Amino acid sequence: MKKILLVIAVIVVIAIAAMLGLGLGFGNGSGAGKGDGKTNTVQEESKTEESEESTETETEEDGNNGMVIKVSVVGNEYFYENERIALDDFISKVKDMEGDFVVEVKDDKASLKAYNNIIESLEELKVSITEK
Repeated sequence: MKKILLVIAVIVVIAIAAMLGLGLGFGNGSGAGKGDGKTNTVQEESKTEESEESTETETEEDGNNGMVIKVSVVGNEYFYENERIALDDFISKVKDMEGDFVVEVKDDKASLKAYNNIIESLEELKVSITEK
């Protein structure tokens, strides 16, 4: 009797392992989703994060008829025109700009130190700043 129960238990464990290995798992889903079966969710999430982290290259008109220069602070890094840039390089670009403009600083999970550094540097230049 014990041998029969042991054999049945082994067969059940092997069957469950085989089902999980073939993707025939357990759950409430029917597998009849609306997707096309070609989209990789991880790639979509990565693209979304990239677009959120990077800045837009275009300048916009602000209410004061000046350009808006966008920069994002992500962690300890700065992003301007969709590329990573050092703080010193960004500040030198701002110094070279002419005309009326506003620098829009976006806090995208920025470290406090990196965010404060860019704000202080822009304030020293007496540049108009908007924080997002």
